[in-house]
Amino acid sequence: MPLEQSKESIYELLLKENSTFSTESSKCSLNILLVAHEFHLKLETLFRNFELNNQRFSLLLALKFSPKGLVPSEIAKLARVSRATATQYVDCLVRKGLADRTNSRKDRRFLFIRLTRKGNQTLNRVLPLHKKTLENFTSALSAPERRDLITLLSNIRSGIQR
Repeated sequence: MPLEQSKESIYELLLKENSTFSTESSKCSLNILLVAHEFHLKLETLFRNFELNNQRFSLLLALKFSPKGLVPSEIAKLARVSRATATQYVDCLVRKGLADRTNSRKDRRFLFIRLTRKGNQTLNRVLPLHKKTLENFTSALSAPERRDLITLLSNIRSGIQR
């Protein structure tokens, strides 16, 4: 069946294709990618109800835990993006009234990005739903299986970071 007619994701098609991705390691990695992709789609659907996306949600969270605000370079570092991209994220949040820019009292060259009341209210509405969505992701696993999965995924993350 041609790819454009398939209802499966590219990861599912690759898993079925045995010659190129035949090792257990590659199949394991493809399954991780497939699960991550499904997580991402579910969360994007949730965020869309609040006119957010994953990046905007993550930035709102970072601002919530930084009551004094963050400078654009800190936002770029946290989001692992360029300063220009971080500025685009901030511009969007400011336009939506979820964040604001404030000049430093000590040095007006410094700009701090802070969460607004509306941004805080939005987070307070999204967070319980976000938590429930995250919990649903692993609801088919028993408590010991979830603990094992945490260990396994931590090991994989450590290997990636080397």
